[in-house]
Amino acid sequence: SITIDDQDNLETITLAGKLGAITLSDNDNLTDITISADVDGAITIGVDTAGNAANNSDLVNVTLTGSKATGVTVSNNAELESLTIDTTMQAGTADDAVLDGSVVVKDNAALTSLTISSSSLETLTITGNDDLTTIDGTGIAAIGATGEPTVTIEDNDLTATASVDAEDSTATADGAASTDLGSVTTESGMETLKTYLALVAA
Repeated sequence: SITIDDQDNLETITLAGKLGAITLSDNDNLTDITISADVDGAITIGVDTAGNAANNSDLVNVTLTGSKATGVTVSNNAELESLTIDTTMQAGTADDAVLDGSVVVKDNAALTSLTISSSSLETLTITGNDDLTTIDGTGIAAIGATGEPTVTIEDNDLTATASVDAEDSTATADGAASTDLGSVTTESGMETLKTYLALVAA
């Protein structure tokens, strides 16, 4: 396992190879993170090993291309404006491990653009990113193996310019596509989550 915490002179981190869980937290001058490692555990950026918010206050670049992990959390990084999570989700090495990927993007105050292509997600949380206006979830194609996914997307700046409820042919709004019809107009990219959310709803 790799834990790098409260190292205020550190500016760049590059991790590769086969590693245990990775935690990078409270490194005030850290600007660039590159992880291509095969990780037996999760990649956590901006939360310490006790689960507390631990801001990497100068972080501006996170590159995860080529990495594998059981989950990715990127939270509490005040200067991060754009983020791509393309980590390949995998089960851990425990005998009872299943492929239940997790992506958590939370409380990154300056984040405006988020792309997620990691799949097999049992947990998807995107909350408290006050400047987040665009999201691309095209690459999320499957839920986790357990089949009881949890999705929370709220308190961001994803905006619809129009929402039209065209038809509801049942006495109550049941949300079924065949009876509750309408459309949403938005440039936020939320429609790119349609495939994944349809699997979640099912």
